[in-house]
Amino acid sequence: QALEELPERERLILLKRFGVMGNDEMTLEEIGKILGLSRERVRQLEKEAKLKLRERLGSLRQQLNFSLT
Repeated sequence: QALEELPERERLILLKRFGVMGNDEMTLEEIGKILGLSRERVRQLEKEAKLKLRERLGSLRQQLNFSLT
């Protein structure tokens, strides 16, 4: 569900990069060719997407802690 909240391009990068949901793992360069982006730009977008997921999980964890107390 957290993946669904990401922008489409960032979600696609993570799915292809890590072989999620039936996708084969791909390199930054391979993903860049598909999206018309440089390898470096794909790396930056991957980093941004992972940060967003980490922040979202932290927020969910915090909400869970509040509901348990």
